[in-house]
Amino acid sequence: MKIYKILVLISVLIIMSGCSQEKKEIVESTSTEHKIETATITEAYTTEATTEEKILQKGSSQNPYKVGEVATIDATNIETNKEVVYELSVDGWEGANLIGNMAIIDAVENTSIRVWGSTMIPYLYRENLMEISDSNTDISSSPNPTVLGYELYMTVGGNGKVYYCPKLYSDADSLSDIKYIVFKYWKYNEGEKIDYYTNFSAECWFEVPQYNE
Repeated sequence: MKIYKILVLISVLIIMSGCSQEKKEIVESTSTEHKIETATITEAYTTEATTEEKILQKGSSQNPYKVGEVATIDATNIETNKEVVYELSVDGWEGANLIGNMAIIDAVENTSIRVWGSTMIPYLYRENLMEISDSNTDISSSPNPTVLGYELYMTVGGNGKVYYCPKLYSDADSLSDIKYIVFKYWKYNEGEKIDYYTNFSAECWFEVPQYNE
């Protein structure tokens, strides 16, 4: 009789142990699922915030600089692969040219630096964010640049009024089509070697008022 009771007791303990283990596994499974769900939600919010921040980055096509605002451009001089840091603005129209201010606030080089072509090139865009492809925009200290007038040279600490002189080569385009001027450049990365065949790695958008003759 005692042996029978002992066997019954052992059976009960085994059953209880099994139930306890099953309950533990259910709790652990539920906890794991909750952690995975929480991690997924957190990752989704983080990705969304990062994407929104990227879209709204100042100077992007979605958040361009406005007239009178100053942008900082950390560019590379492709003639020397040295860093050149600009501050520049676009301040509106003067005649058939856009005007602004430009300064080199930091550079490794102490010599004159050619702005257009060696560190940046401005492009013209329409309101629909499409480039006015059959065009060219000089950067000059003169409102009527000569053939070499776009080759503006500056040194560290140099600053002053500049003219962004658009040239449209198609009769289908007009100055009133210009909604943005976009400065494309090679963003400086220490140790990176670039040349004239290297694609631009960065751009800075400015929204401009509509041209009125």
